[in-house]
Amino acid sequence: MAVELNQSHRRLAKGFSLIELLVAMLVLGTAVFAHVGLHGQMFLEMQSAQRHLLAQQIALEWLHYVEFGVIDSGREALAAGPPPAINLSCLNRYCARSQIAAYQAALVKCQIAQYAQSPGCVLVRDRDALLPLQQTVRLPAGEVTADGVAISVTWEQTPQRRVSLVVGGWR
Repeated sequence: MAVELNQSHRRLAKGFSLIELLVAMLVLGTAVFAHVGLHGQMFLEMQSAQRHLLAQQIALEWLHYVEFGVIDSGREALAAGPPPAINLSCLNRYCARSQIAAYQAALVKCQIAQYAQSPGCVLVRDRDALLPLQQTVRLPAGEVTADGVAISVTWEQTPQRRVSLVVGGWR
């Protein structure tokens, strides 16, 4: 009897069976896929938060210029469409209010991906006023418009969903 127990003990000590390995791999695979899915969701949420912060920064900067009278209410300067044509020759000396408004509107509009390659944005980027295209977050398929002392920044979160941020409107 002692011989039988000793031999059965040797048989158990050889290793894992194929079924045990498959079950372990299934459990481990499920955990890995859940972890990868979590990281993917965190990436999408981080990208959404970055775009929201960029939109808020754009709006607050524009309102800062309006509040201190550097730019008029901005309805004309920040109309829908691509950035206005700008002249950068006045930046090292006195600029007229309309030239500063056009320059600031170009800076704001260049934060939207669909306008990033427009001639005004390329000119501003060449003067090192904007980061290179690869080093910054852009708002995809969006628009920035001003209505008095309120500025609206809209961008495409997904092809079916547009997100808007409105800052200002007080006074």
